[in-house]
This record gives sequence, structure tokens and C-alpha cells, in this order.
Amino acid sequence: MKTKDILIDALLILQNNSLQEKLSLPSEEMFLNQSEELDLRKLLKGLNQVYTEVCLAYFPLVKVENVNVVDGEFALSDLTKTILDIISIQDSNGNHVKYTQKLGGINMSSETRTAEITYTYFPPKLGLEDEIIMPTAKFVQDTLVFGTVAEYYLLVEDFLRANVWRDKFEDGIKNACRTSGKITLTERRWE
Repeated sequence: MKTKDILIDALLILQNNSLQEKLSLPSEEMFLNQSEELDLRKLLKGLNQVYTEVCLAYFPLVKVENVNVVDGEFALSDLTKTILDIISIQDSNGNHVKYTQKLGGINMSSETRTAEITYTYFPPKLGLEDEIIMPTAKFVQDTLVFGTVAEYYLLVEDFLRANVWRDKFEDGIKNACRTSGKITLTERRWE
């Protein structure tokens, strides 16, 4: 899903038809007045806030990368994403490696030349045309839309509506966090 799709759905809820129609146009044909540009910036700021919250608090983004190791060390700057937490490091044989984190890098106990690191990373700042990486398939687009609308209402200081949409956002988060709706009981004999 694209950032623009989330914003268009949010504008539908906000009943801002003018900006919604303009946002549906290709970027080179989209001309906004000052008020519309301000609204768009508020919506984009709200979406980034909500997306960051979802990725940091509920569904972290995970990346697996191969890195070159020199003298049992590699720099965190060699990774393509901004690292939050290391999940695991494996050597070239697939064995888990003990490591210690130092300023700007990782020291490993293994003398391997390459390692596979699995880590969580900070979500990127979203632009208007960006594709949104969803951390889980259970997370639905509407939840991001509700959160964006709630943040927009906070920015325009309409706290009553912000609370209503925040509740809808939190309900969406709760639904996505559920593991399974089925309850199974093991078979037993009654004696």
C-alpha cells in the first residue's frame, strides 16, 4: 500500500473532497493552495507518527542481512537500515554466534568472514509517493487511516474527535495483536 492511499482514505473521513481529488492526480499535475498544503503536511506528519508507533511498539520491522566480518568485527553503519535491536547473528555455517555490542559496531566470538544478522530497524520517514512496509499481514490499512485521522485532529486541536478516532485505531491494533480466534480443548476421558 502507498502513503497516498492512506492519505486519500483519511481525507474521505475528514470530508476534504477538494484535497482528496487533487491527491488522486499524478504528482506532476497536483497543484495545492497554501491551506491544502498545510493540511497535507499535517496528515503526512500524523501518518508518520502512527506508523512509527506501530513499528516500534507493536509490530517491529525485521531485516536479515549478510555482512562482511573483519577480525571478528563489523560496523553497524554497514547495515542498510538504522538498527534498533539485534535478534540473532549466525556465522557462515548457520551456527549462532555470541557477540558484544560496542560503540558503532559488533564484536563476535567467531572468526567467520561473513555473518548473517537478523535485526529490527527504525521505520523510514514516509513521503507522499512511498510504499508502506507492513510489519505483519494481520495489520489492515484502515487502522493506519484511523490513526492518521486521530493525529490530524490532535494537530488541529479537536480533542473530542481525536479521542474517537484514537479509540478506533487502538481497536485495530488489538485486533491485529490477537493470535487466533479458535479455542481448542484436548480430548480427555471422563471417569
